[in-house]
Amino acid sequence: TASRLIEELITHPPQGGALVRAMALVQRGGLERLSGNRAAAERDLTEGLATLEQYDALAERFEARVELARLQAAEDHPTIALATVRVALELGPEILAQTANPEYRASITQSLRPALGFELELLRARYDQLLRAGARVEAERVASDALHAVDELRATAFDEWRAERLEADSNPQASRLLAEAATLYQQMAERRFQLATRDDRAGSSDPRAKALREDLGRLRVRLDVINAELAARTAGSAPPSTGMPSTRDWLAQRSHLAPGTVVIAYWLGAERAYGWRISRSEVTWVELGSSAVIRQSARKLHEAMKALDRKSVV
Repeated sequence: TASRLIEELITHPPQGGALVRAMALVQRGGLERLSGNRAAAERDLTEGLATLEQYDALAERFEARVELARLQAAEDHPTIALATVRVALELGPEILAQTANPEYRASITQSLRPALGFELELLRARYDQLLRAGARVEAERVASDALHAVDELRATAFDEWRAERLEADSNPQASRLLAEAATLYQQMAERRFQLATRDDRAGSSDPRAKALREDLGRLRVRLDVINAELAARTAGSAPPSTGMPSTRDWLAQRSHLAPGTVVIAYWLGAERAYGWRISRSEVTWVELGSSAVIRQSARKLHEAMKALDRKSVV
């Protein structure tokens, strides 16, 4: 069975050594969470994640943090769970940078959506709690945070397009920094490919693998510096002519909306769908129900419109 295989990998890991054992610990921790054995799940997930952090296993760290966040939520620690899943989602850009294949990148983006859906679940619970307590200002802030989280993932593809195609921008320094960041992401992806090869062939304790992890750490520090400089240069300035303002930008400027004007935004997640209503005076967040039901209804409408078009042509 799967459980017996996991136990074997934990007690007698193959040549992959520590990394294989860590991944098996995370898998066992997930099963323990589902079975209600939360104390054991926490031990396995914490130990597995520590090893994955040590060996800089990017995708596995993401999955382990999301699983740990789900455990923390099950233990009634929603604030801690929210912080944990947000740390996982911060790995998204680096995960996406591991391939230049657009189809594979799209599939990776889809793999990030369940984690975002979980973040929205946590925020929605907080939003409902604040509304019940009559704390409308705080609830509106949570609704805005949720919309910003959704918009961040949707904007990733646009940001990549801009970084690849932007040649002349109203902010040339920002263009240079975007190009440098893209180069660093590419270099990190190359190091990760080499690292995966070394881990498979020689094990996670291989000296060359250790050197590659150190190199990845240096590249990540340089990337953090560039991202900080980019944020500083673009803060408070008008978005470039080909750019897209962030959710926080236009939420902050909603007081300039014409009277009676309402902006509607929506998100169709893996399981749940949400909508936001933004006016001059407030931001409200609405659950729209099951995403599957909405998709089915949309397909039926699409087919009906296609049938109508065919009839009109005849």
